[in-house]
Amino acid sequence: MAGDGGWVIDAHHASHPQRTRRSAKATVSVGFTSHYEKMWSRFMERPLGVAGENIIIETDRIWTLDDLAGGLVIVTAAGEVRLRGLEVAEPCIPFTRFLSGRPGADAVDLKDDLAFLQHGTRGFVTAMDDLESPVEIKVGDEVRVPPG
Repeated sequence: MAGDGGWVIDAHHASHPQRTRRSAKATVSVGFTSHYEKMWSRFMERPLGVAGENIIIETDRIWTLDDLAGGLVIVTAAGEVRLRGLEVAEPCIPFTRFLSGRPGADAVDLKDDLAFLQHGTRGFVTAMDDLESPVEIKVGDEVRVPPG
């Protein structure tokens, strides 16, 4: 929410008027605090959630797609929510420009930074196709990685 009470919508959100990526696989975006720390080590520090994640998980380790092959389970007050079929959220040029503080850089100039943000550093996405009804996920809900 913006400081004036209005909503700020991520450029990849389905409701954004200038949405650039139209992927049904990006219904939910997941990030990790450890991945932000990794990004901060290369770029300037930016607020948690600046990559437009719906969910940010506090953790000390770096997660890969292989680690998340079985998905994630979020334990809410109403029961468990499974995030299945996670995919890497590939970094886009506008986000990489923002992180690197180089608004005019082209893809060639950003090649190394884009590579750094790949393989899940930027986060992960999933479609949530099997969700039958809205679920409220709150700060403090437990997140588990189901066994292999």
